[in-house]
Amino acid sequence: MRRVITAMMAAAAGLSAASAQDAADVFGERAMALALNSQCAMFTDSQSAVLEASFLQARNTLLRAGTHPGQLDAVQTDIQREAARKPCNAPEIITLRETVLSAYDAYSRRLRQEFPGGTFGWSARRPTGFETPEWLIHQDTGTVQAGIARIDGANHLAITIPGSGDFTSAVMILRDPAREPGLYDPTLGGMFAMPEGAEWVRWSAPDYAMTRVWASGRLDADTAMALSGSQEEAQESFGYRFGERALEAVLERDPREAVRIDFLNRRGERVLSHYFEIADFAAAMAFLRAGEDRAAAMGATEGGATR
Repeated sequence: MRRVITAMMAAAAGLSAASAQDAADVFGERAMALALNSQCAMFTDSQSAVLEASFLQARNTLLRAGTHPGQLDAVQTDIQREAARKPCNAPEIITLRETVLSAYDAYSRRLRQEFPGGTFGWSARRPTGFETPEWLIHQDTGTVQAGIARIDGANHLAITIPGSGDFTSAVMILRDPAREPGLYDPTLGGMFAMPEGAEWVRWSAPDYAMTRVWASGRLDADTAMALSGSQEEAQESFGYRFGERALEAVLERDPREAVRIDFLNRRGERVLSHYFEIADFAAAMAFLRAGEDRAAAMGATEGGATR
């Protein structure tokens, strides 16, 4: 495994030596733990989800640094072959399990976590129980605020932007991987410019391979203003929430891509578009779910103790 990790470090030219070492080590260790878990069933679903998120975060770091996806896939395949030769009761496997469980326990206790991206990342935090609505996972591009918002006791994928919002609907535009399996550069190598305010977008959905997911509803004015932080400034804001299909679509896309949100008028015409970066959204979701699972487990334990 050391040989292939060293090769990854050499390919990650966009990182410092220390950062490349860290990302490559985490990638290799988490890939080994995931492979062993598939054959030895060492972790719960929640623990496995956090392990997968940590693996993806390291993978995404290496991808953003320039490592080719095919090389990472080859490394993971080599690690899986190595894991298949190990018995589940081997001392190093038991040690690895204890290390992962210790890391999971510490991870699930954190109240906040930052997940950097190429240009924009995500801030995640546990619910406070005092604020509603509130962002639990949040990205602010300077115009769009996007993420997971807790509204009336439930979590929703939501977006807000400033303005009066004289629109009738919003639709999320993502690349359709069935029609375009690879990343798509909307500038075609710099031949075309991105719209003003979206110059940072490197990869997005092509016109010939788009998946559209419609908003499930519009946020009321007070909720939109609270999430956008515009109440104190007495500025207008509007926003939309999206359903489970949209959430799964974002989780399934490449972290280097951007999601486009189109705002439509009553004739169904696009009159405004904004973007947010996918980045390590999957890892942020795993962080949030780990805290929820821990809280549920503690609640069950306390409930059992009172009976």
